[in-house]
This record gives sequence, structure tokens and C-alpha cells, in this order.
Amino acid sequence: MAKHGNGEGTLVHRSDGRWCGVIMLPDGHRKWLYGRTRAQVAQKVAEARRDRDKGLPIGRNERQSVEQYFSSWLATVKPQVKESAWISYEHRVRLYVVPNLGRVSLAKLTPQQLQALYAKLLDRGLSPTTVNHLHGIIHHALKDALRLGEVPRNVAELVDPPSKVKQQMQVYSPEQVRVLLATAEGHRFEALFTLALTTGVRLGELLALKWAHVDFDHGALQVQEGRTRRIEGWADDHPKTDAGRRRILLTTGAVEALRKNRKRQLEERLAISKAWRDNDLVFPNEIGDSLFHSVVERAFYKTAAAAGVPRIAFHDLRHTAATLLLLSRVPVAEVSEMLGHADPSITYRVYAHTLRQGQHQAVAAMESILGGRIRRRTTRA
Repeated sequence: MAKHGNGEGTLVHRSDGRWCGVIMLPDGHRKWLYGRTRAQVAQKVAEARRDRDKGLPIGRNERQSVEQYFSSWLATVKPQVKESAWISYEHRVRLYVVPNLGRVSLAKLTPQQLQALYAKLLDRGLSPTTVNHLHGIIHHALKDALRLGEVPRNVAELVDPPSKVKQQMQVYSPEQVRVLLATAEGHRFEALFTLALTTGVRLGELLALKWAHVDFDHGALQVQEGRTRRIEGWADDHPKTDAGRRRILLTTGAVEALRKNRKRQLEERLAISKAWRDNDLVFPNEIGDSLFHSVVERAFYKTAAAAGVPRIAFHDLRHTAATLLLLSRVPVAEVSEMLGHADPSITYRVYAHTLRQGQHQAVAAMESILGGRIRRRTTRA
């Protein structure tokens, strides 16, 4: 039984029960498509014709699963992105994509399936920001699949991911900083906490800091490296921009805390003698090796609790330093240089709210200087 069309719309019901259709290729050859039902073959012929007219490869591998494609995609994209970014890709694909969509045919993946996945993950307690990041990875992968002709469309473009939730930075007041540092006095990480709160240096940069980059004579340190996550673990890496390599002047309190830290470290080194591993780190563990971020963060949370100050993320100590400097009318360009931002516009964007507060303080100061005689002039129409 057959229905004849214009040369490429013919559908034939074969003796073995299957249906088949044909489409003419640009080179003049014919390509036959098969299926169990007439409707199935008609759809394949229509899709093949559309792909041919778009210049895409015809006859995708419908047996390729989402898991198979994402596995090969991760291997392909690995040399193209930073190692820390690839680790994030692999982590999210392994935890969220493969268990939920891994067996689905890549070519048949639908927007509804993606939307259902996002809803499921949100219901499980993942944050909208995390799901949004996952959507970005899926979109990237399917964009490459579309370019390679593996899918007829990027279904991620037809899905509305949850909006990112902008985390409100939390900062300490000057009094809270004083209480925290007083509580940390004598603590193993006293100098580390002091530097974080007075310079805004990132935790990864502090953990990679070497004594060779500390200038006691001039009260300064040089940021040259930062601890980043790699496939084999944590390792030192250079800053992303030239601005990240920077010289920072220190407060007298920070210099004194570093001197105490140096003295304690030398005592520990003498105590264990040959067991000490000399990596020249300012903040190593008890045998001279690199510290894990989590060790410092747990110690900070305990210190904050002992001080009776709110628990905030360790990274917010960087925001605290920047906020206190900006509210003290330190020029944005100088704060930006201390933080290692590539451009002051980044500092303006991150601390816009703080800068608006600074303007209120400036107006209040002007009111005080002029004896409160500033009045807004009003006109009547």
C-alpha cells in the first residue's frame, strides 16, 4: 500500500509491517527513512526535509541519549573553559541532568521535560540561582548540539528558567569588627581574619600568600596567586587579570598580627623539625601544607559565635572591608585597586548601595557645615 506524492512524499507500507519514506538529498541521492507507523515516518520525512532546506545534516542519531551527548560534550568543552568552570559543569550534569534526563533521546528532548526538571529541582530545595546556572550549562550544550546538527532546535531557548536571586551582602559595623578582632586575639587565624577585614583580600589569595610576598619593612604585601579548585584538588593559580596582582599597604594592627603569626609558625616548625614541609606559606596547616577553605570558614564561624556577632559568609569580610572604606570617603578608585577589580566600574556596580549611603552622609555633612540653611526652592505653575 502506498501513497504517491511529488517524488519525495511517497510513503510505503512494507511487507514486514514497517513504513518507509524517501527524501531527495542535495547531491541527487535518495535517503530512505523507516518507522513502525505511517505517522511516524511522515514526521521523519517532514523533519528531514526541513533540515535539508536549512543545510543541516539529515538523519540524526535518535539513539543518542542525553547522557551520551553530555558526556562527549563535557570532554569537548574541557579545553575551552577554565578548569574551575568545567568542574562546575561536570558536577551539575552528573547530579541533575543525568539522573533525570539521561535516558531521554537527545533529538527528542522537549521544552516540557526541561521545565519539569527545573520545577523538580526547585521543589527539592535547590535555589533559583543554582537552577539558573544549570539552565545556562544546558543551553550551552544544546547550542553546540544544534550547530553540529544533533538536534533540530535548542529547546532550552523555549524554557523560562527561574530568575537568579541576588544575595544581599552582609557586612559588619566598625564596632562589630573591633569585637570580632578582639575575640580572635591569640587565635591561630588571628592574622588571617585581620587581613580579610582590613584589606578585603579573598580567602583563596590569603591561603596562597607566601612570606616572600610580605614586606614587613614597608608594611605591605603583594598578591600574586590565589587558591582555585582543579580536577585533582586545590592548587595555586594566577589572578584572572593584571589588576589581581597588586600591592596592598597594611594597617599597623595587621603588621603586628602577621609578626605574631610568623613567630608562632617558627615555633611549630622547630617543634616538629624534619616533618615540616616548607612551602613558604603564611597560612599553612600544622605541618606547613596548604589549608582547605572549609577549615578557615569553620574557625571563623566559631569565632563569630564567641564574639556574639552575626554569622556571615567569610567572603562578606571582603565586602565589610570595602564598605567601611567607602563609607569613610576613601576614593572608589583606591578601593577598587585594593580589591583587585579590573576596573573601578566594577566597584561602583557591586557597592552602589553603599555609595548612595555615602552621598547621604555627604549631604548631612554639608547641612552641618552651612548651618542647615540649604532649602529646596519651589516654584508654582
